[in-house]
Amino acid sequence: MVLGEGGGMIVIERESLARARGARLHAVITSMGASNNHLGMVESASATQEIAIGASFRGTPYGPDAVDLVECHATSTRQGDVEEVRALKAFFNSPSAP
Repeated sequence: MVLGEGGGMIVIERESLARARGARLHAVITSMGASNNHLGMVESASATQEIAIGASFRGTPYGPDAVDLVECHATSTRQGDVEEVRALKAFFNSPSAP
């Protein structure tokens, strides 16, 4: 949990439903990836984060260079944040990203 002076909300729904109700589309999710490890749901590891990131690019016509936003949340722990950043750097800071 992060405390702040404001709040926001993202509504994610099927594109066909949003269009049917006349909603303004701000973005389209074209892919996603997920992964877990033997450490459990709250212990993050960069290796399994990299599996999830890699899975999100499988079957897409683009790679990391075309990504404008990555939504991160890990487990809201210092350790989870560090591992998630390590995994992201493996894909987004390298000229030869996987």
